[in-house]
Amino acid sequence: YTAGTPLTACGWTAMYGGTSATAITNGLEFDNYAGCGIGNGALINGIDNSYQPHKAFAKQTSGSVYVAFMLQPYTVTKQSYFFSLRDAISINNFNFVGRIYLNEQYQIGLSFYKSSDATPVFDTQVLDAETVYLVVLKYTMIDGNKNDRIDLYLLDAYTANEPTTPLLSITNTTSCADICPENIVLRSDDADAWIVVDGI
Repeated sequence: YTAGTPLTACGWTAMYGGTSATAITNGLEFDNYAGCGIGNGALINGIDNSYQPHKAFAKQTSGSVYVAFMLQPYTVTKQSYFFSLRDAISINNFNFVGRIYLNEQYQIGLSFYKSSDATPVFDTQVLDAETVYLVVLKYTMIDGNKNDRIDLYLLDAYTANEPTTPLLSITNTTSCADICPENIVLRSDDADAWIVVDGI
């Protein structure tokens, strides 16, 4: 797709028929990653409000769901989440789970859900704005209520094996039963941000 084209003109959907501020930009490179070098990326820059672009996949109801993508955090001026999974309870009612954040200190963070689970936990590592990272989000559905887990891995070099210890990990203990994800959501919440995501 042509750089500058809104993501909602490229097979992604926004609520209420809106147009997303998230648009196509130049792609990223990460050696040996399967999603590398196959097209352009998404520029998260602007304010989407309710028009957050999402992309559906087959609804998952058990086991672990993995989502990987390349990330380059060029400019971050406001703490906010830019990526999450989402279910679809009804046409206008959703749960957003596994929210991935960046803050003004260029640290990556994670929160499970909302309500009392909304406060993100941040890693102490400061990301380099000129470096491309591989981010892997893992959402594990465990039988029973209020016990699902999310793990976040951040790689600066490719590995074929899942790391033994995630960078960040949160177990849901307070808010909601299993969330059965069926969408990827990108969230543009800052007109001054310049965050590129590619190879989802």
